[in-house]
Amino acid sequence: PGLTVLHFAGTHVPYFVDPADAPFAPWTQRPSWRSLGELHNAYKNAIALQDGLVARCVRAFVDAQRGGPYLVVFTSDHGEAFGEAGAIHHGQNLYAEQTHVPLWVAFGNGALRREEAQHLTHHAAGLVTHFDVVPTVLHALGAVAPPDARRAFAGQSWLAAPRPRTPLALTNCTSLFPCPLDTWGALDDAVLVTAQPWDAAWRCVAHAPAGGPSLELPESDSRCAAARGRAIQAFGRRPGGASP
Repeated sequence: PGLTVLHFAGTHVPYFVDPADAPFAPWTQRPSWRSLGELHNAYKNAIALQDGLVARCVRAFVDAQRGGPYLVVFTSDHGEAFGEAGAIHHGQNLYAEQTHVPLWVAFGNGALRREEAQHLTHHAAGLVTHFDVVPTVLHALGAVAPPDARRAFAGQSWLAAPRPRTPLALTNCTSLFPCPLDTWGALDDAVLVTAQPWDAAWRCVAHAPAGGPSLELPESDSRCAAARGRAIQAFGRRPGGASP
């Protein structure tokens, strides 16, 4: 088996737009609070252009297999905000606009066994994260079996039966990618718990339905307890320095 990795950067700031093929107008690549609609149009134009490039690459890849098995995983590293929660672009918070990303998996010609395809479908109905990508790819390549993947990785293979997740600690900043605003939190199947430097308490937000607004929950909501406990365990205090 072989592994090919393609990195597309056209939808990243400043958004690559082909003026001759820009269906969303008017558009601008210059960020400002007064032109967020036009900036968002540039982003959508970049996505439209990249969709065509991805399609060309996938067709070429499948054709190159000459009828052999193939599996393709597509995702993005982060989302993008256009005024939501007072943010533009990304890196300032952990809300859905910046963390909810596209993902699809395509396969054919016997690349997956029947039960693996069924497991993949079951995972699609729940929460999946970037933590799952590596164990899934290694599972598909036959390099790591699911029991070993459970011990070695925080995520889980989408080709194995879904299992309950423990809340995942999250931050928008690392030593490699320092961010202007520290944001800490934790994510589980039901909610996101998060705090920024000015927050007096951990904020708990229910996952929004696709395209819908997020719903902030009261601190007493029982759905928040496990994720809040994981955030406290991981970071010890809120970003502003206050105790948990």
